Amino acid sequence: MKKSEFVNSVENMLCAELTHRGFVSRGRSWIRVRGPFIDCVDVQIRSDERACCVNLGEHLSFLPCAGTSRQFDIKTSSSIDCEMKSRLAPDDLSDYWWDLKSGLEGLDSLVRCFRDGAFVFFDRYVDFPLPFTKLTIEEIDSDTAIRLMPTMTKIRRVLLMSRVYAYLEDHTNAEMWARFGSENCGVAVGLKASFQEIIRNLSTDE
Repeated sequence: MKKSEFVNSVENMLCAELTHRGFVSRGRSWIRVRGPFIDCVDVQIRSDERACCVNLGEHLSFLPCAGTSRQFDIKTSSSIDCEMKSRLAPDDLSDYWWDLKSGLEGLDSLVRCFRDGAFVFFDRYVDFPLPFTKLTIEEIDSDTAIRLMPTMTKIRRVLLMSRVYAYLEDHTNAEMWARFGSENCGVAVGLKASFQEIIRNLSTDE
């Protein structure tokens, strides 16, 4: 199997699996909107063009793109813009690239991994504002919080929590999380500014 055939087979498999579940295809990316939840899947070819991976992303519609102030646009954004990110990987690995020369064996491995793992990731995010509102500040370093907000630093998890409560117009909890973040973000100027902006906005809304 040629490299191009491997990639095409991966794309065709993903397209069949994802469109059946309500995703819209855009090249090597797929996106689905479920209320405030935005689910993203995309195939990434490694820079040496010898392997590929499958990226998974989860975002909330009222948040800017991760690490920026840019608005999340479902027509152009992908998993890289999502706050919660993961990568399809077998055997409890956190990162994996499939060799484009691995042929049918590699393709079968990727398909099994996708069917076993992709929707386990997306199924964490249902019934908003759950599961976020179940977390307390004391649990922000817990396995539950890390599993819910993977790849994010503790302070970025705190910022997300504050933004969730601000969106819910729960000013008490939004300010509590924002003040905790502002007091614990160290020299991260951009993050401190984000927390302080939330606090100012809450004061203005009162």
